[in-house]
Amino acid sequence: MKYVCLRDDDTNFFTSVEELKEAYGPYWGTIPITLAVIPFAHGSERKILDVEIPYERKFENLRRWEQNATVEELSEYHQVHPVGENKQLVEELSSMAAQGKIEIAQHGVFHRYTEFGAELLGDRMSYASLRDGKEYLEKVFNVKVKTLIPPGNVIDLTVIDYMNRLGMHLFSSGRIRAKNRWETIKTYIDHPESFVDKRKKMPQPLHHRYGIHYFGSHTFEEGCNADRLLHEILSDLASCGFSALGTHYRFLQNEEHRTAYHSIIETLANRGDVEFVTANEYYVKALKARK
Repeated sequence: MKYVCLRDDDTNFFTSVEELKEAYGPYWGTIPITLAVIPFAHGSERKILDVEIPYERKFENLRRWEQNATVEELSEYHQVHPVGENKQLVEELSSMAAQGKIEIAQHGVFHRYTEFGAELLGDRMSYASLRDGKEYLEKVFNVKVKTLIPPGNVIDLTVIDYMNRLGMHLFSSGRIRAKNRWETIKTYIDHPESFVDKRKKMPQPLHHRYGIHYFGSHTFEEGCNADRLLHEILSDLASCGFSALGTHYRFLQNEEHRTAYHSIIETLANRGDVEFVTANEYYVKALKARK
């Protein structure tokens, strides 16, 4: 059997059940999806979407908006919105999580953006904040949260240490950052097996870096070619038996994008040798296969 994990980012207080159902259509509730859920959404999580043109200057644009915003705009912008206050969403997702139809993963804490970028770096995030976000999600949805998905796929070694202390594992499509070159060298000295793993050319179900195992996903986003993406996923499955596909439910509100995304899922579902799994199931199975 081969395994595919579907990841969807940014579920938060403002997300409606209808948006998720619209995004996944016939697949909602029939195949498992890992939802990257924001515990306490900060206003920058939405505002960044308004200022991301040009994309490479979005953080600079966000800071410029903050500087020019009125007191009233900033008062609203700096409010945080606990996902647990969206009672309809919590009821739907809690029921589905209890049935294994979705996984609740932690997507940062506030999903806060500044001119310096995303939040899961040691100079911007504390252990207590990450812990509190995890505990909040667990109480809201009555689940154990085991998967950490960093906003923007940005995380560093300090926050990796927090994650390890909390007994979580990492699902990120970005590299793990070090503060400086010496920190990078030191981690390779402490974990030489990471250097060997990094030099492997074939797809791996799990990467091994800095003493941890983690995995990432292909991303279905603006401008991607669905056929090429499907080819990459099938190539992963042929070589190592595992692959993952990430997207955002907001992106799938567009009918053209949704149709293309569904075509990938349909092709995989019709193969007969593919099982869709949550991120935690993927991690457990891939770790077992790697040993």
